[in-house]
Amino acid sequence: MKKFIQKTNKYVLENYPLLWNIKATWFLGSAILLHALFFLTGYFLMSDVTVLHKRRVIDIFLENGTAFFASIVSIIQIVIWLIYLFKNNAFKEFYPTSRKSLFFQFLIFFCFFFISISYYFSYTIGIKSYVTSHYSQSSFLEDVAIANRASPFFSHSLSDYTLDKLKYPHPLDSLYCETTVNDIDLSKPHYIFKKNYYQFYSVISIEIPLNDRRSGRLENEIHSSYTDSSRIAFLKDTVVDVAAFIRSEKPLYSNYSGTFYSLKYSIDTLNMEKNNGVFKVLGASPYYSVEAWKSNKDISELMDQKNPELIKERLQKLLDLVQKYEIPTNLTTDQWLQLVYQPNAFEVTNIIRRVPNLDLPSDYYDDDYYYDYNYVVSYPESAQDISEEFTSYKTEILTDYYLSTRKLYNTFENIEHISHTNIFEGTIHFFIWIAFFLASILFAFRVTGLRPLLFGIILSGILTMMVGLGTILFDFAGGDSSLVALNSIFFMGTIILILPLFFLKIIRKSFLGIFVVLSIVGFAGYLLTIIGIISTLQRQRCVRLFDYNYEEEKCFILMNYLGENTSYILLLASLIFLLLYTSIIKKWRALPER
Repeated sequence: MKKFIQKTNKYVLENYPLLWNIKATWFLGSAILLHALFFLTGYFLMSDVTVLHKRRVIDIFLENGTAFFASIVSIIQIVIWLIYLFKNNAFKEFYPTSRKSLFFQFLIFFCFFFISISYYFSYTIGIKSYVTSHYSQSSFLEDVAIANRASPFFSHSLSDYTLDKLKYPHPLDSLYCETTVNDIDLSKPHYIFKKNYYQFYSVISIEIPLNDRRSGRLENEIHSSYTDSSRIAFLKDTVVDVAAFIRSEKPLYSNYSGTFYSLKYSIDTLNMEKNNGVFKVLGASPYYSVEAWKSNKDISELMDQKNPELIKERLQKLLDLVQKYEIPTNLTTDQWLQLVYQPNAFEVTNIIRRVPNLDLPSDYYDDDYYYDYNYVVSYPESAQDISEEFTSYKTEILTDYYLSTRKLYNTFENIEHISHTNIFEGTIHFFIWIAFFLASILFAFRVTGLRPLLFGIILSGILTMMVGLGTILFDFAGGDSSLVALNSIFFMGTIILILPLFFLKIIRKSFLGIFVVLSIVGFAGYLLTIIGIISTLQRQRCVRLFDYNYEEEKCFILMNYLGENTSYILLLASLIFLLLYTSIIKKWRALPER
């Protein structure tokens, strides 16, 4: 092994002296090996399907201690590398150093820091690889469909089955159901169950231009939506007699119009949202949902068949799914069918819990138990006025059977989210700029020395305090403090960049080294300041142009236009600047000490 290391070092020294000089070979190799280990850790973590029961598993790197462990590994790795790196400095040993060599040295610093701090990506890629390889899109969609078809029989909340949930047949899908007692017209057709009131109204819409300064809600307004030029207010109109469509005022399974899980990344979901928006604009019920209508239609037609075998088939498929994902339940198919099958009216007479009914300490807290108690017993999903009699009735029919559908929902959400999420989007910029900043500091230290670096840090702190103080004073005076701060940074940054460029032989070398350090480290911030000034001026112009009707989408604002590309543009520009700036560094190094 020792001979292999010596032979490798000799080969690198003879053929790639820069890599040997900065001790990159073995440390980059070790970082790549650690990435492989983090990948395998993330991959095999997902072999336990119960991990998917928690929300946002894709962020588990930050929650299960892995982030802390990765940070320790990164720090140790970087410190050991720096110890070996500082044993040799090409400038101090007067080695011939070209501009190209200097620039590639910075690139290697940047790559090493980036690889050494970005174990999050390999860990999360491992998670994503397992999920995409074990849960195909077709099987996932089939599982979601099974759960949605069985969801009317989950029987978790009585409020899911009350009259205000009816959407089928027409015209129920275009009506508004009033449930607030004080707004019910008792002289006209209405329905009562356990002192909860229901009354159906037709809906009309009024279009109000956005430049109309009418404030407050209109009388009988129940909802509003917006277009580019107007606000559309939806109002209750007249009471509609829907007796022909009402089977019973009691909660029925045929009233269910919910959807257990809606896909968030599919084309169908996007089309659904578009269709809903069209119906709203055309003046249909503001609560119209194609999804709700389909769900209500499906369960109504199933109930009309009065065939227990069809219901049992749905329940059995759901329980097979529950077993696949290891969802906690104490239900069997026959027990469940007995709870929900009422051949005459299919009234909801049993409530199934989301979690086991355990005798827990008063101070016990768990998300699932908290959610189950508040959702089923105290605060139902519906926004209707809930009578004490209704609440008491719910408690009376609450059984000890449970089905942890919350965990099933989280499982679906995690699979879909992990499969469709680009893990590099957004987060990669954090790691890029941490690595770039560390590489800039190290590079500045290598080419200038410790004293200029320390004085550069002190000077940047003083300048930051001056800008902050000036901004506060200007803010008290009632001016635009953000623009003042940006202009101040731009002015000081320009001076810092100009001094090494045009006064190289005039200013003392040791003093000039401070500005070389600030130029290397701060150029990206200088460019960002310029973009910020331009965007601020564009935003101010937009406000003046549109007055109270101001919307940024109506104006071209550079920062908004560039978006995340700003980060990549700044990185590319900074690298080009450093490549060109290496000539200034060499000229500064060549100056005599005085």
